[in-house]
Parts: sequence; structure tokens; C-alpha cells
Amino acid sequence: MPLETDKTQTVFLAVVEKTSAAGRTAIQYESCNDTAPLHRRVAAPLRAHDRTDPLLGCRAADQLTGHSSELARPDESLDFHHSHSKPEMLAWLAHHKVHPAVGPGEIGHMLPIFDQTLQCVVAVQALAPQLAGSVCPGVLAVHARGPSCRRRGTPRYDRHPRHQGRRSGRRTGAASHRRPDSPREAGRSRPALFRPVWAQVDTNMTTPSAPDSLPPGDGRPSAEGQSSLRAAHTPNFPSLLRQLGASLLVTTYQAGKLVMVRDEGDHLNTHFRTFKAPMGLALTDGGAKFAIGTTLQVWEFRDVPNVARRLEPAGKYDSCYLPRSSHITGNVLIHEMAYGAGGQLWFVNTRFSCLATLDPESSFVPRWRPPFVTELEPSDRCHLNGLAMVDGQPKYVTALGESNEMAGWRANKAKGGILMDVGSGEVVCRGLSMPHSPRWYGGRLWVCESGSGTLGTVDRNTGRYEAVARVPGFTRGLDIVRDLAFVGLSQVRESAVFSGIPITERLVPEERTCGVCVVDLRRGETIALLKFESGVQEIFAVALLPRRFPDLINDDEKLLESSFVVPTECLGEVAATVRASGSA
Repeated sequence: MPLETDKTQTVFLAVVEKTSAAGRTAIQYESCNDTAPLHRRVAAPLRAHDRTDPLLGCRAADQLTGHSSELARPDESLDFHHSHSKPEMLAWLAHHKVHPAVGPGEIGHMLPIFDQTLQCVVAVQALAPQLAGSVCPGVLAVHARGPSCRRRGTPRYDRHPRHQGRRSGRRTGAASHRRPDSPREAGRSRPALFRPVWAQVDTNMTTPSAPDSLPPGDGRPSAEGQSSLRAAHTPNFPSLLRQLGASLLVTTYQAGKLVMVRDEGDHLNTHFRTFKAPMGLALTDGGAKFAIGTTLQVWEFRDVPNVARRLEPAGKYDSCYLPRSSHITGNVLIHEMAYGAGGQLWFVNTRFSCLATLDPESSFVPRWRPPFVTELEPSDRCHLNGLAMVDGQPKYVTALGESNEMAGWRANKAKGGILMDVGSGEVVCRGLSMPHSPRWYGGRLWVCESGSGTLGTVDRNTGRYEAVARVPGFTRGLDIVRDLAFVGLSQVRESAVFSGIPITERLVPEERTCGVCVVDLRRGETIALLKFESGVQEIFAVALLPRRFPDLINDDEKLLESSFVVPTECLGEVAATVRASGSA
């Protein structure tokens, strides 16, 4: 490849990594050094990259015969389309790998192209069929096959016999990723060809917070008080929750809120409840009970369906959670929580560097600590934070450092993180950047390497971490169902705690996102995004709640003082005038 071509490709790749116009302009001018021909060579693919119409603006046949008016100047062509050394690859086109054709399309041949920036396969169509089976020395013009062109959300090339069986979820490397099935609602929009999922929220409506279901003045937070907390989402997010029959719980200690994300037809309904620095979440009994850890205490809530039926508007709510107990722990910096065997609640006591449970006589009961932590002391020695349960018992934990000194983890936070086996006390993986949220799913050990903005797996035999998905945020908070990972994203403040970690070097502040993204684990592809646009910058816990449209009452004293729940076997003793129909 000629030297000038190599330089064009290098500058182009550096520019498209930036999502903001200002960032693109700055790096383009800095890299081109006032060289006009190089500016023109880079500008041509940039224009093509940002369009939703034909990638190059002309048909491939016209490009080959020289009839293109838009790219007539030799120094403005995409001349770094060149052959690839790997046998399964046809060529490179800018930052895209061109794979062999896999079947005819409506007006040409379909090709899967692996996008290096998005780390996923995008479906394209060669307008000149003769280009689909061989490498062309010129420029290959392709059209995007948008969601509306798919049947049941599946790319056309996926129906070719050569690609049968890929739905098994087997991951054979980055180039084997393909776009997953999408809900029909996604077909209503046509995002740009190589536009990231997190850029698609720009054109979507702002997600409203839920209106109060009781008359004004009842003590519940008003809509006006929540107006600064705004969210937007990709069009397919509501249908994902609908298909799962679930809502989403999100804690943000920075904003002091529990966010209940609910499907409301063509948009999401984000409902905020105020807590003091909420952190860990734990669900049990099929979602009938959950706990939330705050600054000083652990709250436990129970679903009371009869109360849900009495909320207005009638028939809208399928569950309503009322507080049943509160345990004062003191400020132990509660992080992740989980219910284990026998309904026992485990939580990460970060301040005392241990795993703990609750006891009526004590603030907490220390149950385990890393072998390198020699004593209990409220000094956050290793910043123990994440907890994974296996067969009802704590199995894996994450910490930000292997330290036995007060806040000793801070010195090497960029790559001093570890993942440990609770049973053996051994370190399974070292060298992680601020790891959080370990999970055992599908026979694999998953973990968020938060400092790099990735979700990946750890090989327990080799201790090697492999990133599966890279996203534009500090990854923390994880729930997985049906091969879909709901991952919390935080923007990461410019502070001593977060300075020097990879994500702050990879993304400028305006490129970092706060919200929840959905990653298809079979392909490592981000398929949906909920983005908090204001009021929320940091997420801690993310949990799917198997309830379609829940509510939670934690600060409405008027409703709480008139809601009574007794055991089902005692209902016969309750006067008919106050007894709700059905069992509670």
C-alpha cells in the first residue's frame, strides 16, 4: 500500500474514533498538518462514513468506468481499499473488513462487513455483482441494508446456507460477530450505516418520569421535582423489556435515586424514588422481594399486589413494593448484594474489606475477607466491591487492589484490580483496571473491567481477561438474561479516583455516557441503550425485575399508614369492609 494511502487510512481511523464534531475537526487538522491533498483524501471517506445514503455516493459500475462526478479527483478517492492477507478476507475498505459474498440480494450481492470501530458486523449490498466474488483494484460502492429491509430483524446474508447454524451463539472470534435479531420497533428508524447504537438516541424522544398515581399533596415526589432527571433511549429498548416481561431497576448513589425503568408502549417510563446514596440491589422469590443498600441501612421491600390494584390509573400497575424491614449497618460502604441459600442476604462491606451478612443483634456479621487483609478495620484497604454467587453461595469477588493498608488500592488503581475465588482465597485474575460486577453465566465467568469501559470473560485456568464488548462508559452494574447483558454505564468524573484509567484517555468527557446498554453476548454487540441526559452521571447497580410496570412506596407516609398486610390464613378474621379481594 502506498505511503500516502497508509497515511490517509491512519488519519481517517483516528478521526472517526471521535464522536463529537469538534473532536473530529481538531484531530483532522492536527494530523494533516495543513497538507491540502491529505485533507481532501481524508474528507472523502469522512463524508461517505456519515451519510445514510450510498456509502460512496455513486454506483460501483460508475466508479469503475470513471463516470463518478463526486469522486472524480484521484486524490479524493478511497484508494486504500486493498487486498487482505487472510484467506477469508477479500479486502479492507477504510476501517471495514470486506468478507466474501454469501448470497444474492434484491439488486446485487450481500456482503457482511466487520466494522473495526463498532466491533460488529454490518450488512451491506454490492451494487455491482461482479465485485462480490473478487477483489477489485478500484473502490467498492455498497448500500446499507437498514432494519426495514430485514425479515424478522435478521440480515439477509444470514439466510444463506453458508451461515446456517450461527445462531448457536458460538463465538469464533471478533469477525464472527453479526447483528442480532432486533424487535420490530427498531425497523421504524433507519440509523446511519456505521452509526453506533449510542448515537441513535439523539433523535429519540426524551423519556418522561412517571406521573404521580395519587392526588397532589400526598407526600410523594412531584413531577416538577424530577424535571432535571431526563433520559432518552434507542427505539428498541421498550420492546426488549416487553419481550422479557420485565422492568429495570437502576441505582445511582450520586443522584440519590432508585430508577424504575418501565415499558410504556413506544417509549420508556423512568420513575425515580429517592434514597440516601443507594448502591447494591438483591432480588429473591422471583422478584417478590428485593433489598437495597444505602448509606446507613439495608431496606427490604415486598410486592403487595392488592396495593398495586388500588393505584391510579386502575390496571396500569402489576406490582407495588412496600418496605417491610430496615436494618441499620452504619456507614460500611455497602456495595454489591445478593440473596443466597436459605434466603440469607450477603453484601460486600467495602469499608471493612469483607463479605458480611445481617444479624438482629449486630450491625453486620463478617463472614469472609481476602487472605491478604489481616484484620477488620473501617479503612477500605482493597476496595472490595463485586460479588458473584454460584449455587447459592458467594463464589467470586472483585477488588481494586491487593492491599492491606488504608486505601492502599488507590496507588495502582489503573491496573491493580483483581478477581478472587472466595472458596480458595486465590486470585484468579490480576492486572484489571477497576473491575466490578463479576457474574457466573452460561458456564463462563463474566466481569466488568470498568476502567477500560469493557465487559468480558476471565479464563479461570489461565487467568486471562478477554474483552467481549467495549462501550462508551465506566462499566459497573450487570444483569444477564437470555444472552443479553444489561450493563450500567457511568460518565466518570474528572477526579483523583478516576484519573489515569484507560477510559479517561480513550474518551474525552463529552464522549462518555451514563445509562444502561444492552449487549448481545453471542456477538459482543451493543444493541440498545438507555441514556441519562441530565441529573445522573454515575450508575452502580442494574437488575432486571420480573414485573412489567411496578411501583415502590418508600416516602408516602399517608399511603403507608393505611396499608396493612396480614398472612393469608388470617384474612378470614378481617372485616369484609376493609378486606381487599384476593390474597395479598
